[in-house]
Amino acid sequence: MVRKKTRFRCVAQKGWYFLTREGRIGPFDTRREAEVMCQRYLDEMIILRREQQGRVPQEIRKIA
Repeated sequence: MVRKKTRFRCVAQKGWYFLTREGRIGPFDTRREAEVMCQRYLDEMIILRREQQGRVPQEIRKIA
């Protein structure tokens, strides 16, 4: 489930983007594809943040 605060934009003739603190990420052909990539991006950011704080279980470190 994508957070409600996430903004998706459709740029004419270019495709769908989603906005992050780092800037916009895209283009994607469909909004659904943009939502899936946004969720993947958010999951990766959560893992990275936990690694920086040293709170990642050993199983996740092996996979990532």
